[in-house]
Amino acid sequence: MSSRSDQGHGGGASTEPATGVLTACGTTTYTSDQLGRLLTDPVEAPPPVEVRYRPSTTLARYVRVRDRYCSFPGCRRKARRSDLDH
Repeated sequence: MSSRSDQGHGGGASTEPATGVLTACGTTTYTSDQLGRLLTDPVEAPPPVEVRYRPSTTLARYVRVRDRYCSFPGCRRKARRSDLDH
């Protein structure tokens, strides 16, 4: 694995040293911690990091099932009825 993101010219994997984020050819991005969990326990691994403002349907469902209620201190609204970033 290369530590430079410009090597490979569109193929292979690289690690961004400043962030510890591993990228591969494709659109899925994982942190190094998530990649380790994905390899050792693929059933319980978290969904990939989102690189856009609106989360994917998969990530939104994961957060709502995981939290069940809004995570803002003092808020008891059900997660399905609140914003994901609240």
